[in-house]
Amino acid sequence: MKKITFEANEETAAFIREDAARCRMSEEQYLNLLLKKGVAKAHDYREAERRFFSHLPFEFEYVDGRRPTREELYDRVRVR
Repeated sequence: MKKITFEANEETAAFIREDAARCRMSEEQYLNLLLKKGVAKAHDYREAERRFFSHLPFEFEYVDGRRPTREELYDRVRVR
């Protein structure tokens, strides 16, 4: 495994120490778990984004081959 060093302020370091102890883990194990979860979430998001943008735009089929007017699109009987 690769070693990484970083700096954290006292409040963050205290939180990491306390939460790691609560989870019965070392600080290193706790941070490793947090990073794995964050990386997995980012990976899932990027994969969903890639799938979304891989589809071609949807082509609407218009009635009688013409596009509806703005009035037709927004003509809602309940609004009147």
